[in-house]
Parts: sequence; C-alpha cells; structure tokens
Amino acid sequence: MKEQPMRIVVAGGGTAGHISPVLAVVDALVQHDSQVDILYVGQRHGIEGRMARQAGLRFAGISAGKYRRNPGRSLAQNLADLPATALNVRDVGLTTAGVAQSLRILRRFRPDVVFAKGGFVALPVAVAAKILRIPVVAHESDVSPGIGSKMVSKWAKVMAVGFPVELYGDQLGDRLLFTGNPVRQEILSGDSQKGLELAFGKAKAKADPVLLVVGGSQGALLINRAILEGLSELTQRYRVIHVTGQHHQAEAESRARELKIPTGRYHAFGFVDAPTLANLYAASDLVISRAGANTIAELAALRKPVLLIPNSQMAAHQVVNAKRLDRAGAVELLSEEGLSGDKLLKTVAALFDKPKHLQDLADKLATFNTPDAAERIARALSEVAG
Repeated sequence: MKEQPMRIVVAGGGTAGHISPVLAVVDALVQHDSQVDILYVGQRHGIEGRMARQAGLRFAGISAGKYRRNPGRSLAQNLADLPATALNVRDVGLTTAGVAQSLRILRRFRPDVVFAKGGFVALPVAVAAKILRIPVVAHESDVSPGIGSKMVSKWAKVMAVGFPVELYGDQLGDRLLFTGNPVRQEILSGDSQKGLELAFGKAKAKADPVLLVVGGSQGALLINRAILEGLSELTQRYRVIHVTGQHHQAEAESRARELKIPTGRYHAFGFVDAPTLANLYAASDLVISRAGANTIAELAALRKPVLLIPNSQMAAHQVVNAKRLDRAGAVELLSEEGLSGDKLLKTVAALFDKPKHLQDLADKLATFNTPDAAERIARALSEVAG
C-alpha cells in the first residue's frame, strides 16, 4: 500500500517579515520530500495570500486580530488609549472568528502537523490545532518574543528560535530548539546590475555608493521622513534606493520631483517582491533598515553592512535585537529619537568615510548567519509529524 504524503499546514502573515521565513521552510520541506502536501493559512486580506500563490501554494484565508500596545507605557496608560483599546476589542472578535475558521480548515485538510510562524496571524491556527490535538511546531524570530509566541509555546511540541536558547530564559518554556531565522534562497541570488537597472533604468550616473533604505513591507514613517528631509544632500553624494512601503510611495516621488532629483540618483518603490529585493540588496553598498529579525537574517546571509534604526515605540523586540548586534560590533545603531535628515546624512557619511569599518560590520554580522535554519525547522516538522 502506497504511503500517504505528509500533510502540513503553515501559518503566518501580516508583514513580509513573517511570510518570507514560512516560504523558506516550505522550500526546504519540498526539497526534502517533493510529495509533501502543504496548505498555507493566513489573513484573508493580507499580503500573504498573494505571496503564497506566487510561490505555487494553495491558500486559505482567515480573520485575525492583534493586540496593540506601547511597550513603554503601563497597562493603565495603554487602556487609556481609547482608539487602540477599541481596535483591540474588535480584534478579539476577529481572532475568535479566526479560530472557528481555522477549525473548519484543519478538519477538512487533516494535517499531520502545523507550523506556526510567530505573530498574530498564526495564533488562531495554532489554537485550533491545540483543540483538535494536532501537533504544532512554532518559530520565534526575535530575542524578545511577542504575546502570540508566548501563548503558543505552552503547547507547541517544538519551539524553534532565531537566537541561541540561553537568551530566552523561561519566556518560551523548555522545548526550545535553536534554528536561526530562515532565509529564502532567492534572496541570496540577486544581481547587482539588475538591481541598478530596476532602480535607475539605463540612466548614466556617476558611480557613487548605493544606499538602500528598507522600512519593512508596511514602511517606516520616521525613516521615510528623515530620508525625504535630507534627500537633496543625500542624492548629491549617493545613489538612493528607497523602499517606502506601499502607502508612502506617492509622497516620496512627489518630493523627488519637487527637488528635481535626477533619475539616476533616486528611486522610490512601494512594495517589492523577493526577486526584486534580492537584486536591490545585491546593488547596495549600505542598507538602512528597521531591526526586524528576519531582515537582519537576510542581511547577515548576504554579508551587508547595515545601519539599524529600530522601532522603539511599537516594537520593543526590535530594540532588543539591535542592541544585541550593536554590542557585538555587527551593526551601526541609530535611535529614531530626534531622527532628522541632517542626523541621518552625518551618520551615513561617517560610515562611508571608513570603508574598513563598513567591511568589519558586514563580516561581524555574517557570523550571525545560520544558513541551514529552514532545513532545521523542516526536519523538526518531519519528526513531529512522524
């Protein structure tokens, strides 16, 4: 009798930083067993549906809600933020609906194991799996775990983590497995010339260093503002590729036209897919980024020097990630407090004035690369599935 192929549900979404690692694990699963049957479950109207289908995966959409809080405030102060509290109450309903929808999906698909990539989108799927007694393997990218990962860790068979186990203390229980953070192979195969052509076309321009600014798939408002504030001076010294987030591209393009920035000196993208991002990474000499663990993993794999500007207001885990790397001399760290175009320009100029320091940053960041992270998680899924 022919053995049935392994059936796996993978869940995660909300931002590209939660989706790309899932797709890296999918790639590793397929490489290990081409017959594996995979269903991606994500937020119904999120970008994960598009990304999953582009990767050739079946996709099922659910409702999901997140808990909004400012980690710098007390519980009372967070509750006093009435707009955020109202959204949190609404999102409790969305999460509850998501659990019910996930129960139907899991009963129909009957997976052997569920892979939950930390974050609010995976939580309803992981809860449904617990109810149906389907084993869960979860993954947390950051040193400082989110609420969803802390909850799921209580029943996950394996809690894979992006940083060494000893850094987590008792935050995620005792079933931790250090895997590192998975990076898709296509991110590592970018072409510098293609990246330059995507950004600047065939425009002839002085071969100044290329500065790539990425604020995540949803953009980074304070970084965008600083870039646009200093755009005239920045583009006199450097060629700037600016991934603004899809809701901020028009503003950036308008500012560039207002300043009459030449075509070969600046280009704004809203959202970029993985092949495009790979080419832009390849073309860059320095990357300015938020401090999400998955972006850091990509830059470590590519041995790129990076200037990190963590989101300190709504993403405390980014500050923890950035400080750990800064202590190791693996990144240049800049606070978003008091961030301005002038401050950013001076920091970038100081880095480019010391090419050996730039190379040292890249080399030290590369020591954090875990090239077999996706394979480690795929093996854990196979073992748990039996």
